[in-house]
Amino acid sequence: MNSLLYLGFCLLLSVEIVVSIKCAHCQFQHSKGTCLERKRPCRLYVGKSCYKQAVYFGKTLLFSMKGCSTQCVNVQEKPAENTITQTFRCCSNKSFCNL
Repeated sequence: MNSLLYLGFCLLLSVEIVVSIKCAHCQFQHSKGTCLERKRPCRLYVGKSCYKQAVYFGKTLLFSMKGCSTQCVNVQEKPAENTITQTFRCCSNKSFCNL
């Protein structure tokens, strides 16, 4: 009986808890807004966030990417003329918050 309880406890610990929030998932979205490599929406698990990364040349958007991440850090670089910069925005407050 004790080994059965122990096995059940181990299984319970190994199951990831799914949060019902979904994130837009696009590997490459060009500056006109069309996603060239759209994936199915990803679901957040505990410890994950939705993200949107955008890359600029000066103030012109070159491309962006969206998805789910376990290591998400907000980054906001100031656009500078003739320089490549990026923004990285994390969110987990509602479904598709990274649109």
